[in-house]
Amino acid sequence: MDLSRAAAIANANVPDGFFVSVESAKEITHGWYFPYLYNGPPAAGSKGMIIDKADGSVHKLGSAFTLERDLAAFDQGFRFGAAYLVVHKVGDLTGAVNELLKVRITEAVPEFAHGVEWRIPKPLTSKDIEARLRALPAKFGPISVYFSVESLQ
Repeated sequence: MDLSRAAAIANANVPDGFFVSVESAKEITHGWYFPYLYNGPPAAGSKGMIIDKADGSVHKLGSAFTLERDLAAFDQGFRFGAAYLVVHKVGDLTGAVNELLKVRITEAVPEFAHGVEWRIPKPLTSKDIEARLRALPAKFGPISVYFSVESLQ
């Protein structure tokens, strides 16, 4: 995808109060990065977006990590929405459990109290993870990929 097409997609997806420009775009291997530009003080979480060269999908960036980290992760194949993690094979059960604990996987199990269904996310314990890994394939998630890149590499 060329820059002009990516810019059109970016402009159609920019949040209110912001704008993007072709001049500020940066090409990376698998996308075009557009920083958000604004006419006032910057807003939290306003780092910009990446337009995927392959399919034109929009990937908005947070501000919790450096731009360099986010661009490198995108080029490594990470996409920053929520996703399920499916494990098909385990060589070292203890090692796999320890690595998955770093991802900080949560699960919202429905609970009923006072006539209301509550879905409060709770972290999976090592025992929860181990039990799932003993019955493959094991499905976890959805997880926030943006906050788990380093643990998933």
